[in-house]
Amino acid sequence: MIRQRWILWLAVTGIFLNPVLGLAIVMLGDFFTISVWPRALSLAVDVISETGFILISIAIVLWIISFWQKQSSRRYYILFLILAIVGYIICDLGFGVYAQIKVQNSSIYQSLSEKLYYSAIQPLGTVMMVAPFLFLGWISANIAQKYKLSIAILLFFMILAVLGYMHFSGHMAHEMYMIEKKWTASALSTGLLPFKSLFVLFVFFIITRIFMHKIVAKKDDGPSNIQKTDI
Repeated sequence: MIRQRWILWLAVTGIFLNPVLGLAIVMLGDFFTISVWPRALSLAVDVISETGFILISIAIVLWIISFWQKQSSRRYYILFLILAIVGYIICDLGFGVYAQIKVQNSSIYQSLSEKLYYSAIQPLGTVMMVAPFLFLGWISANIAQKYKLSIAILLFFMILAVLGYMHFSGHMAHEMYMIEKKWTASALSTGLLPFKSLFVLFVFFIITRIFMHKIVAKKDDGPSNIQKTDI
């Protein structure tokens, strides 16, 4: 049986080894004005970074397997997993390609191939962009399981519309800053999207948890109130 704490520890360790430690080393290099790293140290950093990515990948696979073992709720998670992936493709890939075509007058083939290329060579960044949509799918699947599927789908598309607007604005700003050669602003306009999205989803998660708690409490109090009335 897969335990949740194993998955959590794998994910936390992988995140520390891949982006956090790598970013700290780069910042130290900039601070001490080190432009050329020793070959042995550079190789060690690459190995540590790849190890972190492997641990993150294992944690994701174990998380999917643990959800797959829950037979009663499997259909809801599969449904919203598919919707989440489609939402990511539209909001990130689709709007990213559209923004590049609109602002830089690139062809569809060139924009799409470039977007897919950077998604492939930057797997951690791609995972971070996908994560908010997967989180939204997970929240919606919980609502469908504990309350109503129709309400879960409605809420899913409402929040997806908010995320879509944020991604559309972010990608358009990214292309505009690229033309103006404002590299830092360009990177932040899309790089901060996962964190902004997760903040919105965290608020949504808290609201839904409060709502579901009240629903469950009403269901639990219902039979007892009827018994008291009969007595």
